[in-house]
Order: sequence, then structure tokens, then C-alpha cells
Amino acid sequence: MIKRAFALWLTALMVSAVLLFVPPGVRAAIRETRAAHWDCRSWGWNLYGQVGDGTATDRKTPVGVPGLTGVVSVAAGYGHSLALLSDGTVRAWGWNLYGQLGDGTNTDRKKPVKVSGLSGVVAIAAGSSHSLTLK
Repeated sequence: MIKRAFALWLTALMVSAVLLFVPPGVRAAIRETRAAHWDCRSWGWNLYGQVGDGTATDRKTPVGVPGLTGVVSVAAGYGHSLALLSDGTVRAWGWNLYGQLGDGTNTDRKKPVKVSGLSGVVAIAAGSSHSLTLK
């Protein structure tokens, strides 16, 4: 379990580091290009609803995450998931014991919810039990 969590953290860190070196104008162009083509699919362990399909059922094949359009980036923590949308807002779902979903509660969510008070976000990352954005 520790190896899996470390691998997820390292992946999020590498993606975040790469995005830090992309100029803002290029980020905007990438976001606009991707938004027309990407939807969000998820699968695997789903104890906390981190797959985002409205259930806590493990998924062995990809399933769509309802309610997400214009996804330009995704990130995964230990038991939660994040999606950055083309409008610069963020959606989160899954485990929320420490408030890592950013919706002002500690309630686990099986479907994406809007992260409160964020706009103009250009990058996201997720740690084991926390989330980060770059604006």
C-alpha cells in the first residue's frame, strides 16, 4: 500500500513540476485544445468513491465519471481524485476525512463536487490526504 501511495504521489509531483515550466500562454492553448477532446474515465479500487461513478464498487474496466466535461487534467491521491476543467475550476471526489476535496466538509463523495472558491486554476496535484492547485 505504501509503494502504491508513493507512486501516485511521485506521479503527481512530476506532472506538477513539468507544468510549472510551461509558459502561461502555452498552458492556455493546451487547455483549450484538450478541452474539446478529453473526458474522464476511471477504474480500480473504489472504497471511498474515488472512481467517481457514484458507487463504492471496485471497477476492473474504465467507467465514465458523470458530470465532467472539458477535463484538461486529472490527479489522484490515496483515496481521492481531482479534475481540472477548461474553465479553470476544479472538481473533486472520493475520500474526504481531512477536507482534501475542498468542499468545506469531511463527507466522502462518490461523484465529483466543485471545489469551493477556486477559479483560474492552471494545474492540480494530489497528495495522500491533501490537494494542491497552481493559479
